[in-house]
Amino acid sequence: MKKSMLLIGCGMFLCVTCSVDTVPGGMVNKLHKALHYAGKSGEKLKNIDLGRIVLLFSSQEKKVNYTLNRTKEATKTKDVYLFPLASISGAECQSMVKQINNVSLKDYGFNLRCVTGSVPGLELSIAYDQKKVAVELRQFKTINAAKAVEFRFYNQSIINTLAKRFATSMRVSSLKKKRSLLTVDMEEQTLVRPAYWA
Repeated sequence: MKKSMLLIGCGMFLCVTCSVDTVPGGMVNKLHKALHYAGKSGEKLKNIDLGRIVLLFSSQEKKVNYTLNRTKEATKTKDVYLFPLASISGAECQSMVKQINNVSLKDYGFNLRCVTGSVPGLELSIAYDQKKVAVELRQFKTINAAKAVEFRFYNQSIINTLAKRFATSMRVSSLKKKRSLLTVDMEEQTLVRPAYWA
């Protein structure tokens, strides 16, 4: 009787272990902090930096895994990021999530929540006008070894203005010289070396 109970217990442990390991991402990420920084704005002030969201996770993996589902409707874009097997750690972080979800913004909106289903985790939904706002995602490690996922929001009209000015200055510069040392591909946003560069 004791032997059969021991075998059943071991079998249940192995099943649970295998089910966790086979889920994409492998590790359970715990969200410790959720922060939002708003950029300065106003009628007379035009800032390229509109704001950013920073999510701090504890994870043993090099990067925090996520999936992205993007939908577009006219100029409106909605990005839904799912962080599989992620959970909110503690009441303090719960309060942070509630606080940033209550933020009301003109240029973009977002909502962070726990989801259940075939792959449970944390879901961050971001809605914005793609003609007015550009979104950049990057990951880095903090001083305290936390894994940070940062979403930065930029003023798209200022980016377009700077790109046009930069392209114009590069064309004028190339006309004044006998041979151009550098070509800027504005569509691909890359620097292209001429063929005669060794």
